Amino acid sequence: MAPPDESAIFRDLMRFKPDRLTPNAWAVRAGVSRTVWADMKRHGNPSRRTLEKLLAAAGSSLAEFEALRIGVESGAPLPAAASGVGEARRRGWVPAPLPPLPLLSSSLAGEWGDTGDGIELMLIPSEEPIDHLPRPQSLAGDDSAYAVTIVDNSM
Repeated sequence: MAPPDESAIFRDLMRFKPDRLTPNAWAVRAGVSRTVWADMKRHGNPSRRTLEKLLAAAGSSLAEFEALRIGVESGAPLPAAASGVGEARRRGWVPAPLPPLPLLSSSLAGEWGDTGDGIELMLIPSEEPIDHLPRPQSLAGDDSAYAVTIVDNSM
């Protein structure tokens, strides 16, 4: 049984805490105040934005969090949580795969500055991607992210 000073949402959210982080380190990584835990214990109901930030930092989403909470309330067996979420991860449930990252081609378009400076201009056409790559977790929320090929010695 949970201590009387814990809200249900706090208890459920703690199941998503990454193993390698303390709650305060998790809050800092998520970009929220470390006082979020005390506020949540006392009052419950953090803002949606705060929840989304905490869950994103744990490699999960609000949809997965709510799915787990509904499963608990309906009496259904509790599935394991998303990537990086402690005990739940060890039970085998993983988050939905991220959409692939489009790979765009580039071509040399000239030099910038004085001749011989070695600052090459690249042309990146906004046409269809030439391929798709696995999307890093760090770009999960960035729908405009893309990868690009580099030609010549510019990189």
